[in-house]
Amino acid sequence: MNQSDSTIARKPFQIETISAVFENDPKLTIENMEFRSLSMFVGANASGKSLILKWTWICGFIGAARFAMGSSYNESIIKELSSTIINNVFDSPHFTGYFKAEYSNGATVEFRLLSGQPMAIIFTKFDEIEEFIPTQFLSSNMRLFSSISFYLYSRRQYLQSISFNDALPELMKQFKMHDIMHIEQLIARCPVEINSTAMTALKSSFGFESDYKILDVDLDQADFFLIDDKGEKTYTKQLSNGQQAIINMTLTIAPA
Repeated sequence: MNQSDSTIARKPFQIETISAVFENDPKLTIENMEFRSLSMFVGANASGKSLILKWTWICGFIGAARFAMGSSYNESIIKELSSTIINNVFDSPHFTGYFKAEYSNGATVEFRLLSGQPMAIIFTKFDEIEEFIPTQFLSSNMRLFSSISFYLYSRRQYLQSISFNDALPELMKQFKMHDIMHIEQLIARCPVEINSTAMTALKSSFGFESDYKILDVDLDQADFFLIDDKGEKTYTKQLSNGQQAIINMTLTIAPA
């Protein structure tokens, strides 16, 4: 029996494969590495795990910018934005080669690089796709809410006198753009309802004593906080490092 288009479940948007060749240090060669619902990278220090994750995030960020432009696509603006992001994400970028990401809707984003600068950025099927969702990247720099609190404090200081758009270049001098995006997206989502099944698992495995229901943000106090089933508030900086990390990894990157 043939199904109409309306009854066929649409494939969820996600990254499917990446390919890359970097000719200089760090050398990297990847051909059609497949991503699944859960993928784990295992390797020695300096083997390229974070490099792959950062470039995957860059492709998602720039792909989302290209998608948002639609028919008003401006190549020079995308190149300038890409150069800014690359220089923010990497302390001393000097990549020569290419990095390509392919997505489940057939879209692709490919960077061709010389000494860390984008010589060309190639987009395919962006005139045909209906959605493009940027990749989230939770770096080790923001693993703890105590580190996130430092960002919130800096953010608060700037926003007392200037807008967020004006503050962003200053924040990018202190923080990586992928960390800024992760935190800002979380702020926008708050308050976040905590899944009861996830909370039960956290209580049984990580020593949480309270049954937390809500994650929210207090911008005046520069901290996130949890609200339990009794309505009591616990600021995340009061938690142990391990509890902060597991809350961050399991709750903040969940879909909105």
